[in-house]
Amino acid sequence: MLYARSRRFVMSVLVLLLGALVLYCGANWWWDGRLSLRPLAVLMTLGAASAATGLVGPDPGLDRTAALSWPHRRAAHLLGLAGLVLAVSLGLSHVLVPAVPGQVIIRDTLGLTGLLGLGATLFGGPLSWCLPFAALMLAYVPGLQQVPIAGWLVQPWDHPSAIVTAAAAMVLGIVGYSVFGVRGS
Repeated sequence: MLYARSRRFVMSVLVLLLGALVLYCGANWWWDGRLSLRPLAVLMTLGAASAATGLVGPDPGLDRTAALSWPHRRAAHLLGLAGLVLAVSLGLSHVLVPAVPGQVIIRDTLGLTGLLGLGATLFGGPLSWCLPFAALMLAYVPGLQQVPIAGWLVQPWDHPSAIVTAAAAMVLGIVGYSVFGVRGS
């Protein structure tokens, strides 16, 4: 419980649930209950970015000198975050019609979580949201949506380069964050 509180877990969950509620109300109000991948990609990015400040503890020195193994905890932290964002996104996509394919939600959530971990390793905890946000912005730029690597968030679920891009982001992010930790700590 103390670990969850020191990593601002409750605030991250509240931001994710508030984003899901706004998206649900918006889908019912403006889009007649239809949900496309683009607003859902915003929710998944919001869910990943809301946990950015929780990737580093309040005292980096304490994290470095802890008796427990931190690489396992860091990996579990990112995978738990991915599971939470995945559960909310999949639940929302099944409540609204038509549902976005679950494979796309899984691919995008894991890729965004990996980018969050990679951002924490490269830029530090408070700026780790930059890489998932940049991926989202690239997916919204007209003309780049059809470029497989730049628009991987909005590509069909069976697009090979989108799968490879998301898998590479996930592996690099989880391994980088688990092994090297947060920049500056």
